[in-house]
Parts: sequence; C-alpha cells; structure tokens
Amino acid sequence: MPFLIQSRPFSTMQYSLFDNEPARPAVPKYELPDCYTVHNIAPLGTKINNLNDEALMMMFYSNPGDLHQAMAAQEL
Repeated sequence: MPFLIQSRPFSTMQYSLFDNEPARPAVPKYELPDCYTVHNIAPLGTKINNLNDEALMMMFYSNPGDLHQAMAAQEL
C-alpha cells in the first residue's frame, strides 16, 4: 500500500506546504520619503576608535564576512 501525504494544515495559524495560496499577504512596495534619509554621516572608519569594547564585539559578531567585522577585529 503506497504512503499517501494529505495536504491539511497543522493548525489554523499555519499553512500546509502544499497549499496553492501564499502563507502571508504580499507586502506592498514602499519607498522611504527623502526627509527620513540622513545624508551627512561621517564614515565608520573615522568613528570606530570612539566605540567601546561591547559595541565592537557586537559589530564583530553581527557582521560575519563583512568589512565592518574586519574593522572591529582590527580595533579590538
């Protein structure tokens, strides 16, 4: 007797992998208004020596394989 897979949800909050409808509604396209964009930020390299060890550790572990990780490692 072949094994049959039934496509029914586990609960009302989850969706089955076999449903044809998306699990969540599509997110509408949104553009951030220009008034919320900050343009006059100094580069990180000029401020990294002012960061404490905890901030550098967070920067190191939250940016794996990134330039910020290498900068934090050099500063530590």
